Amino acid sequence: MGFDFFKEATDNLAKAFLDNHVSADKPLSMDLPENIEEIDRVVGEAHMEGKISLFDPCKDFNKELEAVLRSKGVLPDWDLEDLALKLIERFTHRTHSWDFGLRKKQSERLAVYEKLKDRPCVKRIVELTGIDHIPYPAQLTIGRIQWIDSMRAEGKDYADIMSELPLDDPSGLLAFLNHVEETHKTTVTTVKQFQKLTNNADDEEDASIALYAAFEERYRLTLNRILREGGNYAQLDTTDPKDFHLPKVWYGNSRNMTKAKAIRRTITDYFKLNEPDPEIGRCALRDVANQIEAPYAEVLKASHYYSDFEDETNLKDEPEAKETKE
Repeated sequence: MGFDFFKEATDNLAKAFLDNHVSADKPLSMDLPENIEEIDRVVGEAHMEGKISLFDPCKDFNKELEAVLRSKGVLPDWDLEDLALKLIERFTHRTHSWDFGLRKKQSERLAVYEKLKDRPCVKRIVELTGIDHIPYPAQLTIGRIQWIDSMRAEGKDYADIMSELPLDDPSGLLAFLNHVEETHKTTVTTVKQFQKLTNNADDEEDASIALYAAFEERYRLTLNRILREGGNYAQLDTTDPKDFHLPKVWYGNSRNMTKAKAIRRTITDYFKLNEPDPEIGRCALRDVANQIEAPYAEVLKASHYYSDFEDETNLKDEPEAKETKE
């Protein structure tokens, strides 16, 4: 994942703060305290906990920083203003040594995978992603399988568990479907079958949304794998949603979803066309089209997939939404 989550924040407020405090007449020295890595960790954790803000430093930032470092016993014998500016610069330019706890989370997720990797419901995820070391977000799906195991151990049935799963959580819904199929040693293909296996006969609408969302997540992971392994547009186009038990138009993770929309979403997500890197900009659409041998018009539509004007400008060829009945 890297530090993408923090990139936009660091490009504005923190840099403005540095511009106001650092100049050619008063540059920052290259010296750093000997315990800078420990300071990075303490400051990063304090930022995550909301005790200080590295990306929107307030006028009392120096005092807050001193209090945090002193409380953890890592306050160096150093000019506090100089240290504060250096820390903000390190986090702004992502040259700090702390990883925001990502290594710890990664190791925890991999430990869960090692424990569960021989389960059919986990093997199914590995088959979809094509990566046996499990990338994010497949790790989240596996973590949810562990959560479902714990719920079942507490005596809750599938209807109880499904009532606690948000319908906008595709990873969780895929984990739930995989778990149900593993338990009953079957493949779910219809909403009625899904309702029967989960003892959820009363709420057909939610059952339908949950099942199609899980089917859609399987389809999405497959499309993503094609691009990740160097595939082209023709391979995306020949991957049929029907093979994932999806109709021509479905309502799962998204309303009015179709094959064409799913392919466009995959392209824009994979090449980050909707959220360009603030440092290097967006991939050239023509380059993307050439790389995956796609019609330029489709890549252009993909780049606008998440825009507010999607239905009006890009997807006029798509059919009206219809209720997904069996």
